[in-house]
Amino acid sequence: MKRFTGFVVPILVLTAFATLPNVVHAQETLGRPSNRRSSETGDISPATMLRELKARGIDPLDSNANHNLRLAYISYEFEAGQGKNLNSNQEDISKALEKLNTGLAETALSSHVKVRTPRPGARVWYTLVGSGGKHPFNQLTNNSEDDLPIGIYFIWSEREGKVTSSKQIPFRIIQAAISVDLEETR
Repeated sequence: MKRFTGFVVPILVLTAFATLPNVVHAQETLGRPSNRRSSETGDISPATMLRELKARGIDPLDSNANHNLRLAYISYEFEAGQGKNLNSNQEDISKALEKLNTGLAETALSSHVKVRTPRPGARVWYTLVGSGGKHPFNQLTNNSEDDLPIGIYFIWSEREGKVTSSKQIPFRIIQAAISVDLEETR
């Protein structure tokens, strides 16, 4: 029987951490916008969401919290939280995020969202992560405002029917009012 030295285990652990899909790193590979405001709303880490939910009067970890929201948050935190689950993959994180959005919908809270682009006149679209349906904002940028149920959304712009910003950047819409600045590529 071979005996393993203490050097093998740390190498395996470091390898696992290096390949762990992380929500924040996943955003960077999807082309996170460069301006500060959008990158703030693009942080969908469990800790940031928890902080904003508590600011809105919801603590999903409290024993009196909505049961579905509590389970969904715990699942999301387990899958996406700072490398605590070495078995997480992007699919598991996405499924946990979809469950979290379902739990957040049960709060009946909404957020007033304003969207801007570098040039006015773009049509803004959004979809709740995991829902599949896309919906337009009522106005063109830079006057786009709408009230959305809290959750994690993909928000993008189009001009003349062509997508002009990334459709793959998740935005955290939890605060009572929030501005999103989209970076257009066309």
